[in-house]
Amino acid sequence: MVSAALGRGITDIDLVAKGIRLSPPSLFKSAFKNRDLPRTFRLESHFTNDVTYSFDAVSSETATSLSFHSERATWNEKSVFGRSGNGATVDGASLPARPIASRGMYDQVRSLVPFPTPVVEALDSFGSYAIYSPQTEFLRGTEVGTAQQPPVGLHGEGLPQAMASLLSDWGSAEPKRKSWIDEIFNLVWSTGWTNQFGVGSPGALQMSTQIKTGDQTLYFRDRFMHAERNRVTAYDASEGVLFLTFMVILLAHKEAPPIFALDNVDSALNPRMTQYAVSSIVDLTKESEHSRERQVFMTSHNPTAMDAIDIFDDATRIFTVSRGQDGYSQVTRIRPPDGLTREQWIAKKAGRSMSELWLAGEIPGALGEVRF
Repeated sequence: MVSAALGRGITDIDLVAKGIRLSPPSLFKSAFKNRDLPRTFRLESHFTNDVTYSFDAVSSETATSLSFHSERATWNEKSVFGRSGNGATVDGASLPARPIASRGMYDQVRSLVPFPTPVVEALDSFGSYAIYSPQTEFLRGTEVGTAQQPPVGLHGEGLPQAMASLLSDWGSAEPKRKSWIDEIFNLVWSTGWTNQFGVGSPGALQMSTQIKTGDQTLYFRDRFMHAERNRVTAYDASEGVLFLTFMVILLAHKEAPPIFALDNVDSALNPRMTQYAVSSIVDLTKESEHSRERQVFMTSHNPTAMDAIDIFDDATRIFTVSRGQDGYSQVTRIRPPDGLTREQWIAKKAGRSMSELWLAGEIPGALGEVRF
């Protein structure tokens, strides 16, 4: 929601474009028992280089969409822009007119104001954030949609076009970048059966005329099949290889957002491939030429995903999300006790992996609470 506010605004269209499930405006705020129902809710974000951004949103029962009540961005504790019931200011100067209530101030004034570089870098990079949740129909091409934000849609819309663009970039890239993309392509090769992929016309490939897809479709070369019949389209390929191809776009494409989320990273992958995929995403993100601004959030319900994360590495982190006795959401980082070395941790846990600890119920909040 913060990203939507920085990108354009907080209308339904803006929230959908970020991958947020839509609900009536009143359901976006807390409604716990024995608590006064607030008129607004507040979100605060803190970025590097002492940049902050916050806003209060109005979410009434009668409104058709959310709107801004107040908004503020600061750098080094000095106001950069803001608005409230008394009006709006940019760099200390009042604006002659009130900003549009459903649109973020940053989008309305950034083309007119030379904001400090740290502010622009922080807000722009997070303004492109989105939650990706690939769906098989879009990955196969049987459901066709438009990628609202390049290079690929949140559910896989436009995957063939995004891959064609990436392959063109790969073909003309300098050696260092080409080698980097090759490393990311290993995600697809890890399936074991394919050693080439590309984009082509459905009519030129082996696809039933009863299947309706877009003008272009992905295809994969099966290294075990006869040379005249070894190209498998996205329609006939496994869900796993399509999901891994989707990951390749997010990690390698120049237009992919530097900060993004991948919902259910274990979708369509077996336990071993889940661990490999998460481990690859971690390594590729840390090794990226833009690693300082690259950040990936992933959710998973597959225990093996945790085995790909090193809890002794501060750059890679695991969080559990649970609800307390009053129903409040609690986000807790899993980390070894202070002063405990990796060797001591392994000895204390009898050599068990994170997935084994999860299944054994030894990670508080990871399995939830079952009540009957």
